[in-house]
Amino acid sequence: MSDRAYLKELWANEEFSHEVMVFALRDLHHDYSLGLTTVLHCLRRAEDNSAVPPLPVAWWFLLFRKYGQNFVDK
Repeated sequence: MSDRAYLKELWANEEFSHEVMVFALRDLHHDYSLGLTTVLHCLRRAEDNSAVPPLPVAWWFLLFRKYGQNFVDK
């Protein structure tokens, strides 16, 4: 993949108050942002598809308590 995105900077901006952390990314042609909860949802899908080793349910539950989003239910 010749047009991979890379981390440009990390934001803790009021504009993204619904996110704890926002990653500013850039590829060859675009700048865009990705919130931490989106990253966590992607990690969960990767886990569901055996692309990464399983993480403990307790870890996902801690995320639910911290961020109020259910990452465990499919």
